[in-house]
Amino acid sequence: MSEEIKNEKKEEETNPVAKAERVLEELKEANKEANLLNQRKEELIAREMLSGRSQAGTPSVEKKEETAKEYADRIMRGEQ
Repeated sequence: MSEEIKNEKKEEETNPVAKAERVLEELKEANKEANLLNQRKEELIAREMLSGRSQAGTPSVEKKEETAKEYADRIMRGEQ
């Protein structure tokens, strides 16, 4: 039985059509998996947006540069 499998594999290797069909099937499976992963990712993003945890639309807080007087006052108060 193992010899039959070896013969089939040898035929596939020499037959370009069979090899192309095998590669095509592998690509179809990979595309199905990629589509599934994309769908899951879209669902997770939608859930984040609905739950309010998404980063879209949140303003970035810019740190105010401290003047020399503000720095001196902060040090004198004992803050770091």
